Amino acid sequence: MNATGSGCLAALMLILAAPAVSAQTVPCPPQPADWPIPMPPNADAKVSAEFRGHTANTRGDRDGAIACYSEALAIEPEDGEVRVFRGLQYSEKEEWEPAIADFSVVIRLNPTWPSGWVHRGYAYLGNKQYERAVADFTESIRISPTLAAFYSNRAKAYRAMGDNARATADEIEAARLDRMR
Repeated sequence: MNATGSGCLAALMLILAAPAVSAQTVPCPPQPADWPIPMPPNADAKVSAEFRGHTANTRGDRDGAIACYSEALAIEPEDGEVRVFRGLQYSEKEEWEPAIADFSVVIRLNPTWPSGWVHRGYAYLGNKQYERAVADFTESIRISPTLAAFYSNRAKAYRAMGDNARATADEIEAARLDRMR
């Protein structure tokens, strides 16, 4: 396959991995005039949408934040940080499948960044896919083995599976790492 064909294939895979926009999606709200943090000067459309997404999130407007982050991703679909932000909004709404899809793209874009693994693990945990949650938390531990929180995350998944021995072992390791800080 030539370079153009592989680029088209990569773009198609991004589109297919992106969560579908539902009919209930609200538009990205404008920046409130009374908002204490000003829009960055000379912000382009992507930065403007991302900034409005952060504002909507801070105000507790999950749907507005999702709409703004989706607008930013329509401009720059391979922005892993914006995908994390949108995935977190889906997770807050307990919309696990679109959250998992966003975090999966983050992992594809940067597999050595533990954030994608941790957040997808939590989405799997919320969706009661415990084995997948354990696998993702294990990968985050492989990447950053000295972070106690990652062991605590995996302990929650093991506990949900009824594997109390492994959960306890991870809780002990998390406590040991916390003491070393």
